[in-house]
Amino acid sequence: HRIRDVRDGVAEILFTMGSVMLGASMEQDAAIYLRLALHMQPDFTLAAMTLGESYAALRQYKASNEAYAKVQKTNPLYYSAQINIA
Repeated sequence: HRIRDVRDGVAEILFTMGSVMLGASMEQDAAIYLRLALHMQPDFTLAAMTLGESYAALRQYKASNEAYAKVQKTNPLYYSAQINIA
């Protein structure tokens, strides 16, 4: 994943914080950071996948599926996202 500008850099930091929060079983906090990362960079696939995981852990399946649905068909993670939706 390339950092092209300040928005990408901020998105990367927010993604890292969200990932750390998810790893610490702080799913709600993780979701906040990951949503902010996606706000900064809407096509940030790893953030969308991780957000889907956070919402699934919170049993918020509709929100989880919406996050997974952000993964484009051309992305290698598309099929993983579709499996998670199923």
